[in-house]
Amino acid sequence: MNSQDQVINRNDKKHSQNWKFFSLVNLVPLYHFSNLSKETLNVEKKAKHNGKQKAKKVASECEEDEERRNGVSTELVLCFDPYKIKKKLTKSDLGYLARLLIPQACVTTYVLPCMSEETVTRVMSSKGADVIVWDADTHSQHRLMFAFWASTGAYVLKGCWIKEFVQRRGLAARDEIGIYWDPTANMFHFSLLRKAN
Repeated sequence: MNSQDQVINRNDKKHSQNWKFFSLVNLVPLYHFSNLSKETLNVEKKAKHNGKQKAKKVASECEEDEERRNGVSTELVLCFDPYKIKKKLTKSDLGYLARLLIPQACVTTYVLPCMSEETVTRVMSSKGADVIVWDADTHSQHRLMFAFWASTGAYVLKGCWIKEFVQRRGLAARDEIGIYWDPTANMFHFSLLRKAN
């Protein structure tokens, strides 16, 4: 090894020793700084989080206002709503006529296409079809008559409607209910979606 190589090696060693010293000197103050300022960092993180939450709330309120004005919703619904027929109950649904009136358009769209031909024929006859109505809220089964009323051009669930649903469930005017026909089980599913009060 010549003298020039020895000088370079000594310089490399000196440089690496200086670097180790520099690194240790710089790390020690950082280590002490980080221990002393943990509380400060936690406070800063909380403040930043609260600021983000406030910004999200303001943004969501603005989005809701815009959606209301435009009649469009960008809300993501992650569940399937099977209740295709939704109705706010009226006094006539709860009164002496003892029947739940279901609009013809809803039944022809969501119910009749899912029923067997035999059941549809019975529904359209003057007697109506004997159907089971499953109360999804109370997990109970009830037998009602499903029929077409030519005089009103609507479909009705009648029979024990008042006793089995109105009285038992305490239904009132403006309560919102949901109904759908389950073609697999051959029955209606019923749910009280919202109480008026």
